[in-house]
Amino acid sequence: MGALLGEPLNEVIFVMDYFQVGFNGPRLTCLTAGRVELPSGERFVFPEAGSRDALCGLIEAVLAQVEDDDETLRLIFSDGRALAIPLDDESRVGPEAAMFHVGDQPIVVW
Repeated sequence: MGALLGEPLNEVIFVMDYFQVGFNGPRLTCLTAGRVELPSGERFVFPEAGSRDALCGLIEAVLAQVEDDDETLRLIFSDGRALAIPLDDESRVGPEAAMFHVGDQPIVVW
């Protein structure tokens, strides 16, 4: 995902009980209860109230950093907001927590 640094998030797609975020082609599918974290400390957890608006509010935000500590995949944007995807076993509803798709390259699965 490091190749996406400096790229703006340009789409958010809601699919029943999960969502996807896209960066002009590459797409991250989030299968756990992802959350938008604001610099103020406020959090919006999908699919709770306000989370869809917070996710859509990330459109045009520029990706500045990606952190993956085996518990959380965190996309940090240049304005200080972050999209955090839980990777721990307790957060999963299936075997995967997230998948990253880039064209015809192999899918990265967490």
